[in-house]
Amino acid sequence: MASESSFPGDAQSKEENTDGEASPQTNADASNNASYLQAARSHMGNCDDAILRQVAEAFLEECPRLVGELRTALEAQNQAALARAAHTIKSSARIFDAFSVAELAEEIEQLSRSRRLDSIASLTNQMELQAKPLLSELSRFLER
Repeated sequence: MASESSFPGDAQSKEENTDGEASPQTNADASNNASYLQAARSHMGNCDDAILRQVAEAFLEECPRLVGELRTALEAQNQAALARAAHTIKSSARIFDAFSVAELAEEIEQLSRSRRLDSIASLTNQMELQAKPLLSELSRFLER
């Protein structure tokens, strides 16, 4: 069974905006009106639990790994690797209607493609924070 995943750099996940306040979610995620799992099931043609489990397991494994790749690529100033990792996170988060995660990943992708890397570290921290409810819901589902 999968345990709750954590991101590389979790200790620095709480990001503050320029006003010194915690950054709010950018959009209402699935958790505000329906579960992330219900959203994914709907996007995948009302799939059964076996398929949903595979998708949940893949996201739990891949998302933290991809965030690690973002950090590594940022340190190496590798715009292509940054864009690739952010694009993958964006696409995967959209399956679960995790809009705040997807929007932050899209912003990271766009900034990396335009070679504007100065704010990517803080956006990555914000994205990690926004992904926690999704990761928790997926972990609980897999523990059943």
